[in-house]
Amino acid sequence: MTEEKTKMERKKEVLFTLLDDWEKLCRKSLLKLVGKKASYTRGYISGELNTIEIMKQFTEEARRK
Repeated sequence: MTEEKTKMERKKEVLFTLLDDWEKLCRKSLLKLVGKKASYTRGYISGELNTIEIMKQFTEEARRK
């Protein structure tokens, strides 16, 4: 039982690390789009930022559990 719990904790940590890395990559790519000032950029960036916020909320909720 303890070994299974330890494995699950490691899996959670890996998942949270991947989510944090994903958020950083999204923000980095969005900053590049802002620099290009394409016509579609504003709506796209707004949607992506909303997605990032939702993922952050899910991650924080999962960490609390």
